[in-house]
Amino acid sequence: MEASKKLKTVKTYLFYGWLGIVFLLSICCLNLPALLKISDKVFHFILFFIVAFVSYLYLYDFMKSKKLVSIAAVLFSCAYGALLEFMQYFTANGNFSKDDMIFNCVGALVLGIIVIPKRSITIYGRKV
Repeated sequence: MEASKKLKTVKTYLFYGWLGIVFLLSICCLNLPALLKISDKVFHFILFFIVAFVSYLYLYDFMKSKKLVSIAAVLFSCAYGALLEFMQYFTANGNFSKDDMIFNCVGALVLGIIVIPKRSITIYGRKV
């Protein structure tokens, strides 16, 4: 398998794998922030910072404009975070929180507005 196809496969698995992990952490009744001894809001920030990052890596192959990819990654991450919060409203836990939704979006925005435009990300010798 050539290197570019291998990289694309890795990014695809990373993207869908992380979305699945975040889905399970959001819907299941695990209290992971308490186990890790961090704030729930910090936990949401970190999760969706990473969602925005893997979204950026995955979407980069479809759009070559760094600005458009950043916007798409942030919008996708915010929408995914909102969807998961609304889904929590209908689960047995009922952990819907507007504050969690805000911190999901803030985590995505920090990556999309501050980190990505200022830095060049290199993966397997290729700038992304």
